[in-house]
Amino acid sequence: YGAMDPAYAALFRWTSLALATPVTLWCAEPFFAGAWAGLRHRVAHMDVPIALGIAILYVQGLVATVQRQDGYLDSLAMLVALLLAGRVVEARGRRRVTAAASALVGTVPRTARRLLPPGESTDRRAAEACLATVSVADLRPGDLIDVGAGEELAADGRVVEGSGQVRMALVTGEA
Repeated sequence: YGAMDPAYAALFRWTSLALATPVTLWCAEPFFAGAWAGLRHRVAHMDVPIALGIAILYVQGLVATVQRQDGYLDSLAMLVALLLAGRVVEARGRRRVTAAASALVGTVPRTARRLLPPGESTDRRAAEACLATVSVADLRPGDLIDVGAGEELAADGRVVEGSGQVRMALVTGEA
């Protein structure tokens, strides 16, 4: 405000303080509440330095306004706005990840066709008769399962007979 009329400079300083006060007390409240909760539980997470920085900026701006000096209250308001916008973006991302994980759990088969112990028959028709539908929770390491074309895999494993293709997009991240 150096080249500005002193009356206007004082008006702008006090207006900045008046606008920064609700930003500090109301908009930044989640950061103060989070910092206080963290300190009560003796856990220093990101809200502690953020709340400390906001408090120091506000006190510095208040002292500067009273002493007729330039403060950084506009920077304080911008900092709080950007931090709150970041929390909104983070929350949206978390909701999307949760929805994707829930949808993924819904695609996992609940049952599998387990081949009964070998040795009873080597004939293909007889082998088909040796399939038992069981819960995925009942599968054990070493069990052999039958997976048809287009079906989801019920468990991890390796191919012991036949061939096929598996979509690995979920694992690799490819489209």
